[in-house]
Amino acid sequence: MPDLTREEVEELLDKLREIREREEEEAEQEASAEAEEETSQLEETTSDEDEAGEGETAEGEKEDAEDESEASAEDSESDDSDSEEDDDEEEEPEEERPTLSGLDLAGLDLSGLQFYGIDLIETNLKGSNLQDADLSESNMENTELSQANLQDATLIAACLKGAKLTKANLERADMRKSECHEADLVEANMVEAQLGKSKFIRAVLTQTNLTGADLNRANFKGADMSRADLSDSRMAAANFFEVNFTEANLTRAQIKGARMAQALFKDAKMMRADLTGADLSDSKILDVDLSRSRFNGSILRRATLDGSNLSESVLDIADCHQASFVDVILEGAKMQRIKLNEANMKNAKLAGADLTRARLQQANLESVDLSGGILQGADFSEALLENADLSRANLKEAILTHARAKNAFFPGADLRQAQAEKADLENTDFAGARLNRSNFKGARLANADMHRSALDHADFTNADLSQVNLNGAKLYRANLTDTNTKGATFDKADLNEAEGIKG
Repeated sequence: MPDLTREEVEELLDKLREIREREEEEAEQEASAEAEEETSQLEETTSDEDEAGEGETAEGEKEDAEDESEASAEDSESDDSDSEEDDDEEEEPEEERPTLSGLDLAGLDLSGLQFYGIDLIETNLKGSNLQDADLSESNMENTELSQANLQDATLIAACLKGAKLTKANLERADMRKSECHEADLVEANMVEAQLGKSKFIRAVLTQTNLTGADLNRANFKGADMSRADLSDSRMAAANFFEVNFTEANLTRAQIKGARMAQALFKDAKMMRADLTGADLSDSKILDVDLSRSRFNGSILRRATLDGSNLSESVLDIADCHQASFVDVILEGAKMQRIKLNEANMKNAKLAGADLTRARLQQANLESVDLSGGILQGADFSEALLENADLSRANLKEAILTHARAKNAFFPGADLRQAQAEKADLENTDFAGARLNRSNFKGARLANADMHRSALDHADFTNADLSQVNLNGAKLYRANLTDTNTKGATFDKADLNEAEGIKG
């Protein structure tokens, strides 16, 4: 049985409100009295000391006044002493302050009641009905609220540290600026709850329903949100450092500018999520569906996204330095000016992706599929492209200096004005590719297939073209000075005005 009935709780709340109002009134009066005393002291301050020379008569009068003042002070001290003695005699013991803390109020209907600023520390409110109740600025530290109904309740700036809210109903509850450190919210219903600027540090929210909730600028550092439903939620500028999002649903979530460094997203659903400007440094995003999501300007330095699906996503200007995209699907993704230097993208699927002016220096692109991709002006300096498929890709003005692209496929690709100086392109397929005005100085192209490719004005100075198939190729004004063409075939090739051809 609960310790009190609803009526008794209401009476106690009235009494607590009266006590608080009286204390506030007394505090106001005390502050007012102090202010008046300070004003009076300022008014009594002597403005000038020129009056001291008014003569001996004035001095005598002053001395008489001082004598009278001393006598008056002595009488006053005597009266005060008598008054203090009377007060001591009349002093009564203080009435014990009532409290709701520590009481058992489980299962009570407390809907609509005003608990504003009330202490409910370690109170048992399990299964209680607190719908529409006002608990703003209340202290519910370590309070038991499991299965409680807090639908539409107001908990602004409330303290819920260590509180237990397992399976509680907090639908549309207003919890802005609340303190929920290490609170237990397992399987709680927080649909459309207002959590802006609240603190849920190390809180447990596994299987919690936060659909459509407002988490803007909230702090969930170190929280467990595995299997939570955050679909359609708003999470802008929130702190999710080291949060566990395993199997969570963040579909269509608005996560702009959020801090998610070192977070875990294994097997999560994040389709159409907006992570513009979010910081995901060192995070683990494993086997996650991120299709059609936005990462514009996001930070993914050293993040691991292996096995995830980012098809048709937008990653323009994102910083993915040293990130891992092994086996990732990025087909049709927009990745203009993305930073992927030293990234590991082995076996990634990027067919049709737009990587215009992307930075891929020293990246691992082994066996990657970039067929039909837009790679104009992209920088592949010292990148590994062995067995990569770049067929029909637009690589105009791309930089492949010192790139390692053995056995890569470039048939039908556009490499006009590309820079491939000293690149390793052995056994590479350039059949039908457009390589006009490209720079292959010192490149290794042994056994490459360049038949029917356009090589007008291309520069192969000091390059190795041994055993290369150049049948039907167009080499108008190409530069083959000091080029090794041993075993190369030029059947029906256009060598008009080409330089450096021997024999």
